[in-house]
Amino acid sequence: MNACALSVLGIVLALAVFALAAEVIPSLPFVSSAVEATEWLTRNDITQLVFLVGSLVAMLALGRRNPGAYGLKSSPWRDVGRAVGVSAVISLGVVVATMIMMSVLGPRGAGMGMPGGGSFVKVVVSVWLLASTSEEMLFRGLLLGSLSPLSERAWTVGRCRISLPVAIAAVLFGLVHLGLMRVMAAPMVVLIVVMTTVAGLVAGYYREKTGSLVPAVAAHMTFNVVSAGIPMVIMRVMMAQQPG
Repeated sequence: MNACALSVLGIVLALAVFALAAEVIPSLPFVSSAVEATEWLTRNDITQLVFLVGSLVAMLALGRRNPGAYGLKSSPWRDVGRAVGVSAVISLGVVVATMIMMSVLGPRGAGMGMPGGGSFVKVVVSVWLLASTSEEMLFRGLLLGSLSPLSERAWTVGRCRISLPVAIAAVLFGLVHLGLMRVMAAPMVVLIVVMTTVAGLVAGYYREKTGSLVPAVAAHMTFNVVSAGIPMVIMRVMMAQQPG
């Protein structure tokens, strides 16, 4: 199979994994029953698990001769540290913007409540660890790797080179968060879409620069921990202080 056909197949598989994970598999009767029967398993967990398994299987199949083309290789710790540092700095700006939004809308008005009182451990496992890893496997692994023939087209932002595949993967990653409109106020969702697009650009930049998914996953985790963790703690304190 030539490089062009392999890229097209990879993109098709990425779309298929997304569709299966977002709608098809979580809606199966036996899966829905399993989610309803347990307190620790959610529909989003199922989606993330399908992202993880489906993307990994597709990348191993497509890259059986060169898994590194999809980021399946190690990375020097210094590159991981740089990705974490940049993500942490940007995330602090996101925290400020989130706090401003919450002060205007209120935590409930922004849709920032945690239905069911999700535990801290659940957030760590489901969001900070599972979601960060699985979403990078799909967007910066399978999708970005499949788009790599377009990497010669790029823009220079400061000292950073942002290629077309990095930009496409980041924008799509941001746009999928529009689904939060069902549970959050529109201004907060717009902020999240912008935030996740920027996070995708940072993760994609380091994925392409190092050739590894490890810095991308580390950057994603940092964004989630800093930009979501701090507001979550503050929001819970604010809600605990409200009467009733």
